Amino acid sequence: MGLVIDGRYRVDSLLARGGMATVYRAFDERLEREVAVKVLYPHLVDSGSFLARFQKEARSVARLIHPNIVTVFDQGELPGTAYIVMQLIDGPSVRELIDQDAPFTLKRALDLTEKVLIGLQAAHSQGIIHRDIKPENILLSPDGTPQIADFGLAQTISQTSGATSHTLLGTVAYVAPELITKGESDERSDLYALGIMLFEMLTGSVPFKGANAINIAYAHVSQSVPPISQIVDWMPTEVDEFLSSLTAQDPEERFESAQAALADLRLLLPELSNDLLHRRFTVPQASNQPEKDHAPTARLNVPSGTARLPFLEKSQKRLNSAPTAPADFPGPKASTDSTSAAALPDAGKSGHSDSLPRRKWPWLLFWIFLIAGVSSAGSWWYLEKGPGAYYPVPQLQGLTQEQADELLKENGLSVTAESDFSDSVPAGKVIDTLPVAGEKQYKNDPVLIRISKGVEMLTVPELIGETKEAALKKLAEARFQAGNITEEFSEDVPAGVVIATQPGANTTLKHDSSVDLKISKGRQPFAVPNLVGKTRDAIDTSENQPFKFSFSDQFSDTVPKGVVISQEPAAGTNKYRGDEVKVVISKGPELFPVPAVFGKSQKEATKMLQEAGFKVKIEKIFDGVFGTVRMTRPGKGTMLPKGATVTLVVI
Repeated sequence: MGLVIDGRYRVDSLLARGGMATVYRAFDERLEREVAVKVLYPHLVDSGSFLARFQKEARSVARLIHPNIVTVFDQGELPGTAYIVMQLIDGPSVRELIDQDAPFTLKRALDLTEKVLIGLQAAHSQGIIHRDIKPENILLSPDGTPQIADFGLAQTISQTSGATSHTLLGTVAYVAPELITKGESDERSDLYALGIMLFEMLTGSVPFKGANAINIAYAHVSQSVPPISQIVDWMPTEVDEFLSSLTAQDPEERFESAQAALADLRLLLPELSNDLLHRRFTVPQASNQPEKDHAPTARLNVPSGTARLPFLEKSQKRLNSAPTAPADFPGPKASTDSTSAAALPDAGKSGHSDSLPRRKWPWLLFWIFLIAGVSSAGSWWYLEKGPGAYYPVPQLQGLTQEQADELLKENGLSVTAESDFSDSVPAGKVIDTLPVAGEKQYKNDPVLIRISKGVEMLTVPELIGETKEAALKKLAEARFQAGNITEEFSEDVPAGVVIATQPGANTTLKHDSSVDLKISKGRQPFAVPNLVGKTRDAIDTSENQPFKFSFSDQFSDTVPKGVVISQEPAAGTNKYRGDEVKVVISKGPELFPVPAVFGKSQKEATKMLQEAGFKVKIEKIFDGVFGTVRMTRPGKGTMLPKGATVTLVVI
């Protein structure tokens, strides 16, 4: 186990082995769900047209989405064979229920039949015939819903093999007469098989049994299914009629469709009392347990075209080994006496008693040769197609390919090999097989062995400079997983682009390794600090800070000298490393010289001072009789800011 099909479906365990395929429980690693994978036996894939038919049929069946039909998800090819991926039904088949609990109550059997008819109606409405309805192909989901499996599979194999060998595939206990005599089928053939299944659910046994498949097939063609009321005396006539309409030998006498059968059943059910519905057939004490004679799927050789088998013509006398209704049934039985009147001429009617020995000899020889032929055919079938043709697959895991080839040949099996990587099996050794060890394989079909190539090593691709999305895509294409993804600022790499990887490009790693990515967040923003009101000496202009400062001076009547008046951009603005911040430093107020006004008249001096921006204060000596400026305080040339007061001393 552990084989991965198509790089997607991991085989986990064996579920079942049937007449046409082996079924495995698997896990769909892409959609993360459990599925069932049915792998066909390679000897069935024996025609160039098979895969085309198989793919076409699988596509048709995949469109059947219905609660009473097992959904087909996918199909594909393996070396020498093909497979189908289906919905996994975690429940028993009707075969298991029959083996455990048959006969069923009338209600249980009819309810199951109703659900199967609903599924058949959905399939038939799309032109899809099953051709192999049987208890093994009816699966019950965990909530008890019956679901039909293997739609189209029997038809594909029959059509393909029939094109080359004129063989017919079907489960003989449930096969419709027209499939045997003509190799033809339609939806009424499915109804016949369902009728046989209903008979088995109600009685615990199929209506026809025999020593081999040919005997049973002959019975389907030569005998009518006995009325169930002959076996179950309390069975209502309406159920007899319903079953007869399903299992009539002539398809024209059956229900014309699943829809018609379903409608008839739904009319029938309300007519049955509750007590009657909950009754079940009690097998006579003479038989400890009803014999479960459900013959396996087998091939019946029939002529090509529409010709009937010579020994299956209804007009021919019955074989002395022809199957009959089960021995434990109280109903009528077919004669098995080889000397019965039905098999030999009546001497009394001929009037020539002395000729009886001569008449007996041809018949005796006929039966001897017929029995010998049937025995030979049975032996051939057993050794070539039956259980004798299947050999157990030996344990090969850990062997070299040469050792595996030799061991398979010793066990009568051939081999086909493919290589694959393995984390646990050394290179050159067998990883696993399909079928797995212990399963039986048809002798003409090769056993698939997977040979280890060792641990798969992959090369880390170049990702630096790629966007995050492109890098993740390249990693996936290189079949690596993304490890830790971190982000950091970069002055050189745009946001969203890979800065670095760990390990680096061209490093060789195991296939399941991960690669860490470092992604750029772009340039790091910094908030501009508030500088207004600070002295120039208090501003950090070292290399540790991100900005470049440019300074200018400006007079200010309000801001002391050496203190920042303003900045651009404003405090709190986000800028990047290396961006410029302009700072204006105060030079204090602007100063002007006191003009020379000595000897000037008071009026003229006052005007000159005011025009220079100063305020004027008059101080008179001797009442300023002459009106002439004697001096100024402060004196001429003194630097004062505008608005300062200059005192004129006037005499």
